Amino acid sequence: MTVGTLSQQPELSDVPKLPKFTNLDSFKLYLSCKTFDQYEAKVLSHLSFFPESDGEKKAQIINTPIDKKGNYIHEFCVENVKTASLAKDKIVDVVLVHGYGASLAFFVENFDGLTDNKRIRLHAIDMLGFSGSSKPPLPDSDHTSASDIMKVEDYFIDSIEKWRKEKGLSHFVLMGHSLGGYLTSCYYLKYGKDVVDKLVLISPVGLERNDFSLIGGYSRTEKALAKNKTVSLSEETEILNREAPKISREVTQSREETLATSGNGSGAGATSDSGSDLESNYSADNVSVFSENNDPDYVRVKMDQKRRLGVNSFLTYLWEKNFSPFSILRISGPFAPKLISRWSFNRFGSIEDSNKLLDLHNFSYKAFIGKASGEYAITKLLAPGVLPRLPLLDRMPKKMTVPSLWLYGENDWMSKRSGRRMVREINEENPLNDPNLAKFRLVERAGHHLYLDNVSEFNRLVTKFIL
Repeated sequence: MTVGTLSQQPELSDVPKLPKFTNLDSFKLYLSCKTFDQYEAKVLSHLSFFPESDGEKKAQIINTPIDKKGNYIHEFCVENVKTASLAKDKIVDVVLVHGYGASLAFFVENFDGLTDNKRIRLHAIDMLGFSGSSKPPLPDSDHTSASDIMKVEDYFIDSIEKWRKEKGLSHFVLMGHSLGGYLTSCYYLKYGKDVVDKLVLISPVGLERNDFSLIGGYSRTEKALAKNKTVSLSEETEILNREAPKISREVTQSREETLATSGNGSGAGATSDSGSDLESNYSADNVSVFSENNDPDYVRVKMDQKRRLGVNSFLTYLWEKNFSPFSILRISGPFAPKLISRWSFNRFGSIEDSNKLLDLHNFSYKAFIGKASGEYAITKLLAPGVLPRLPLLDRMPKKMTVPSLWLYGENDWMSKRSGRRMVREINEENPLNDPNLAKFRLVERAGHHLYLDNVSEFNRLVTKFIL
């Protein structure tokens, strides 16, 4: 049995050299009088077809009103100029939703490639409460019942539905990254019938069954396993260690680690449509992280495991008090841009154009310190350790009737195993009895932000699935 393999690190020449960002630069950015719109336009202007068309593609920024209170959804719409010549039923509208604290501008590297095919018209939107969209307050709700959580989900997904109606989109392909993946899944469950043609989930959060779940159920296979197998404390600890997303890696994972590859042939395009690749570890894969075991030794080990996952009492306290990580940036004043640079240079570090990288960093700072609104949803939707209070694994498999693609980076900190499990359960339990309804793919040399880390492979897989 192979204990482990060393990842193949990218050649130094393959990793773009990072620009310098000094304390002086941090102060200058803090003192800048430029608006969010100006920083966004600066990022998008790196596209050859914005603000003016290049003759092949065209793009525009649109703010679509969604209610009488003046709230609106901010959108960047991109299409091939040849799209206008197509019959309406030949055009594929694709709606793209960003992740937590992010923005449509984070997909600047993908807009060109995803619209190379003249059939695709792309609508990248900012979720209500984030970036360029309106920021009304979240509903006043707790997180102790399913109805509480759904009120927060509805804040986002109802606004998408209002936007869809205002745009006159009768149906579309829906894509979402991270928290956007969770919320687009929720949109499908509530509004998707006859509206969503296909789903693309990009390293989505919110899949895992877990101890914080307000559903707390077992799947059919887990019930069968529970009858015949006693799970030891060490096995339960191993499962917890494997299942929980390693969110700290969002900040600590270096560019070199993100762009590394295992070299074992399981990278780009690797499939797991049936979950058969997990059968050798069937028992471990099918035991839920949810348990009703109240044995003192079990509880002690479980709490120790939670501490190792970063869910200690202090962080739990902050989480339950609805503390936003962006609050730290807002009180950091002129030091905030420098603090953000560690994250932004790692996440956008695969971009070779240093000016574009700096523009994305500057834009990120402006987006992160903006008016607080949607960011507070994360502690309501997710429990400490970013584990879902209403796991999608207990909500989606039996209700899926459209094709779905589940994409993860090879070095993703999000739980790839939960993605594989989702694909398997959809293919086993969907009402159409279609064993190939859901597909799983890994993108090589990529992490959680796989759309940035390996742009060409991400665009290829998505386009192939959509058309």
